[in-house]
Amino acid sequence: MVLMLDPVAPEERRDEVASETRKRIESGGELQHADTWGTRKMAFEIAQRTEADYRFYRFNAGADLLEQLDHSLKIADGVLRF
Repeated sequence: MVLMLDPVAPEERRDEVASETRKRIESGGELQHADTWGTRKMAFEIAQRTEADYRFYRFNAGADLLEQLDHSLKIADGVLRF
């Protein structure tokens, strides 16, 4: 999963969202790899932003965890796409 965070949001908020996502993955699945790719230009504009702070997670999990992540990331401030 690639988590695309708003680069205009405070760094503390971006780190908080990424940390919470990682904790949920580790508690409900098996995290294989996590990486911070930093701020990169996006292929197309989202929410009037041309760049995003990218966080990468590779994991194995059941459908329940995917549904929980989908719900929480859709309503989280500072998340452009995931």
